[in-house]
Formats: sequence, C-alpha cells, structure tokens
Amino acid sequence: MQGVQFQRASNVLAPVKVFADGVEPDDIQQRGLGNCYFLATLSAMAEFPKNIENIFYTKEANAAGCYLVSIFVNGVPTPIIIDDYIPCRYGQPAFSTTKTKEIWAILLEKAYAKLQGTYARTEGGQTQVACAHMMGAPARAFHHDLDDFNSEQFWNKLVAAD
Repeated sequence: MQGVQFQRASNVLAPVKVFADGVEPDDIQQRGLGNCYFLATLSAMAEFPKNIENIFYTKEANAAGCYLVSIFVNGVPTPIIIDDYIPCRYGQPAFSTTKTKEIWAILLEKAYAKLQGTYARTEGGQTQVACAHMMGAPARAFHHDLDDFNSEQFWNKLVAAD
C-alpha cells in the first residue's frame, strides 16, 4: 500500500457519478489490490444491476462525499457509512475503478475494507465469503467437488445456483 494517498473522488473522477451509464459486469477494473475474489463477486452481482443498486441507500453523488451502503454481517443487513476519499496513486484510483469512471465499485470496495478493518485485510480472500457479505445468503464453492460431477451435472448445478 506504499505510495497510496487518499483524495476526494471529485478531485480524481470529476464529475462524480455513483451510477452513470448503468451497472455492467465488465465495468470493474482491478488495479493494485489483490482482491479479485471480491471484484468477481461484484461482477457476478452486476449481471442483475438492481443487485448492486439496492446495496446503496445513497444513490447520487453529493457535495459532502458521504454514502450509506448495506453489507451483510452474519446474514444481517448492516449499514456502513463511507466517505469518498479514495486511495490513489499518481492521481488515479489505486485499487478498483470502472471503465466509465463511476464510483459504485470504488465505494463498495471501500465499504468492504471498512468491514474488514483495512484494505490490506481484503487481499487474498475467498469468493464465497464475499458473496455472503454482499448478498446475505450462504455461499459455497464447488471447486473441491469437481471430480464428483460430469460436465452436465456441474452445469446444471451452476444454473440452479444463479
């Protein structure tokens, strides 16, 4: 995390928009933080944009730079207040960003880091844990069970899980 400075989103991504062109699964870009499991969760949720939009109580950018989102802790929706001071390097977002310069992914990454205590604690996690926090439902990884399924059975299990 060396060389990271926190700057207001309005100084880096003007004009600031939480949602600009709609939420898309391929919007998210990973940068200098090893949290691909978390960003993959956001991308999967973005298949149905309301899944992302419904996390936000504050859906519009505001001058105070204050946002309220909800993340699940032990299955209970938990409000988390975050500001729009984002980690930057060389005047650009240091960690996640979106192709369209929206801040929804940056804010959710920050809320998740706040839940974990620091950005550093979000590195190298498991997708099923991030899914449980973001969606509020139990999640399970199937990678250990691959030998027990043929490809059709596995596909049917994935479709049922969607």
